[in-house]
Amino acid sequence: MIRGLYTAASAMVLGDTQMNVIAHNLANASTNGFYRQLLIQQGSGGQEVQRNDGTRTVPIGDLATAVIAEELFVDTSQGSLIETGNVFDLAIEGEGFFAARTPRGIRYTRCGALALSPEGSLVTEQGYHVQGLNGDIQLEKAEFSVSPSGEIFQEDLIDKLQIVRIPREALLAEGHSFYALKSMEGVELAEDCMVVQGTLEQTNVSVIEEMVRMISAVRAYETAQRLITAQDEVLGFAVEIGKVS
Repeated sequence: MIRGLYTAASAMVLGDTQMNVIAHNLANASTNGFYRQLLIQQGSGGQEVQRNDGTRTVPIGDLATAVIAEELFVDTSQGSLIETGNVFDLAIEGEGFFAARTPRGIRYTRCGALALSPEGSLVTEQGYHVQGLNGDIQLEKAEFSVSPSGEIFQEDLIDKLQIVRIPREALLAEGHSFYALKSMEGVELAEDCMVVQGTLEQTNVSVIEEMVRMISAVRAYETAQRLITAQDEVLGFAVEIGKVS
């Protein structure tokens, strides 16, 4: 019975975490370049279950007594591209991330809503320096063009955008559509993606799908809550029977 309380409690903890993840996705449903996150779940506290057929004990398998949140999974499916006509808006069609120099080091993003700093640097909305193959990208004026391969021109070639292909298992979300790297394994320059100027990539969050997932998470949480209440009442009856005895 006590084991049932712990199992139901673990389901409530997982449900709370799941609702937080979904709420974060919904809060970024209009954030350009945001990739939704999914929660990977795993059974825990397993014990071997056996069956006795009268003559011998036969192993049946492992029974998980709890479920826990293992890690967050970043869904890197392409978001919709929307045309803006702004030369500072860039989108990547295919796999790849823009690189930007931040106070925490190099970070990566799919949000190509860029701007020109007072010093003439190409920067993100947060003021982080967008990286080219030669480092910070410096522009002589606000008019420039970007080729599908990421080359930046102002009459002559200025630099080429540093676009990096990153395995999704290496992505660590940091907020504002920026990602750090858990490891450098599999990270390389992206060669087969295409840069589209005057366009932004929208989030891949589907509000309807997230709301359905939220309703399911809430119902699972409430079910686990009712199970704890029911088991607590049964334990109360057991204690009363023990007192009478």
